Amino acid sequence: MDLDLSKIFIISPDDMLRQIPPESATYPNFVMQGEKTSKAGIELVSSSSTIGTMVSAISAGVPLISLPLGLILGAGLSSPAIIARIMKEKPETTNPLAEQEKKALESFIIKHGVTLNMVREAGFHFPPGHPQVGEVYKRHPLADLPAAGKENVYIPQDKYDEILMAERESELIKLLVHLGATKISITKNKEANRSATSSGTVTAGAPACSVGIEASAVEKLANINSDKREFLLSGKHWKADDTVDRSSFAWLNYEPSWEALVVAREVGGCTKAAIDIRENTTSSTDKALAAKVESAFYSGKISGGIDRSRNDDNVFTIESEFSEVQSAPPKRDDVLSQ
Repeated sequence: MDLDLSKIFIISPDDMLRQIPPESATYPNFVMQGEKTSKAGIELVSSSSTIGTMVSAISAGVPLISLPLGLILGAGLSSPAIIARIMKEKPETTNPLAEQEKKALESFIIKHGVTLNMVREAGFHFPPGHPQVGEVYKRHPLADLPAAGKENVYIPQDKYDEILMAERESELIKLLVHLGATKISITKNKEANRSATSSGTVTAGAPACSVGIEASAVEKLANINSDKREFLLSGKHWKADDTVDRSSFAWLNYEPSWEALVVAREVGGCTKAAIDIRENTTSSTDKALAAKVESAFYSGKISGGIDRSRNDDNVFTIESEFSEVQSAPPKRDDVLSQ
């Protein structure tokens, strides 16, 4: 089975699940999904004779609760058998693993398991304090976009939305500055709702415009203004024929509201804008499973449990004001014709 690097699970050397031929030396034996050989030209093989301590424990039928939380979440998202157990009203975390569950967990480790040395030698990048054994990491969603510079970046599965939100916020501020912002206000609102559905609205008109993506929730349970920051700038001079270098922004092509704002500024001379961006990027299934696993494993620390249909969502409202549009200098041909 080829190693799938879209998601990786950090294991200890004792838990290695694949044979690495002596000639591979210390080179990480990686195979990208869809490829048959690693960068070193060595074929990956999985063998029952090389199955390590973790898979041996799984084969012995240990309780689900004795396994790393990251492994349960990672394998659970691709295994109906594990999801079925976790999503029960009272998850049976102390019962021995069923045969289907064993196979799902073993398959996940064989497909995604790598050691610390392997990821270091491959040049993978992680947030400070990572990687750690027993944790699952997801490849950056823009990894296949060369200009983004995220090819070897991996994010902890349980912090995926949070880290990507910080990255998107940082890039949006950069974009606003390049558009000539003189004031940027960021308000963080925390919503708890019964639905993750979203819809987009855009209104624009020179010299003022408003651009936003609004949440369409069946039932909003809370909307708490928890944080506000503000930046005051002298503002970049913006001429009527100025444009933004879109290649400098990794997220711009994937954020319709940002693109609408750029057009409003470049074409309509927009002087005021507001954008709402949401932290949640993962599916509701991911969120529900993660919440349920945490509830089952740490029920003593969570008061009242967790509602499976409820999603806490951080919403950031970013308001900006821009410098006045300056008249473009006359072109040389126009001057000569006068």
